[in-house]
Amino acid sequence: MRPMKITLGDEDDVRACIKSASNLKRSNVFSRTSISFDRTPRQILHYKKLKQEMEERSARGEDGLKIKYVRGVPRIVSEN
Repeated sequence: MRPMKITLGDEDDVRACIKSASNLKRSNVFSRTSISFDRTPRQILHYKKLKQEMEERSARGEDGLKIKYVRGVPRIVSEN
């Protein structure tokens, strides 16, 4: 499979696309299709720092931590 870049002109269209992306996995035809989003270098660095912080906190004994996107911003949250 080859990557395809899709550009949407409206933020509402982007939200609708993201919201329905999970339906692709349930489809027989598109089960191997995935959607990934462009990230700026700053966003990539922020995510890496969060991941490192989460690993450090897990090593200190905090259980049930995960990275969750809240209003488009990744944050460390407890699964409990």
